[in-house]
Amino acid sequence: MSSWNGENDPILRSALGRLETLYPTAGSTQTHLLHLASDGEILPHIDNVGASGSWILGVSLGSERTLRMESVEGDVDRTPKHAFNVSLSSGSVYIQK
Repeated sequence: MSSWNGENDPILRSALGRLETLYPTAGSTQTHLLHLASDGEILPHIDNVGASGSWILGVSLGSERTLRMESVEGDVDRTPKHAFNVSLSSGSVYIQK
């Protein structure tokens, strides 16, 4: 979503207010909403902390999803040194820092 008027949407404002209580740091934040189709996916990537900040809060709604985390430090041969999956049921919230 590129824009929304959260002030006029009490349900969205309430949900964002609840999430704001989990923020690791107060102050200015950038809020991005991403909606995926049931068969959609986010391909492997490295988040740009210069553009998105030092932490990311994610919310999983709808079907269960799998979040895969892999280390990139020392990844000379493109083989992750450490990797793990996290099962995200609907309503899950996670924070990456």
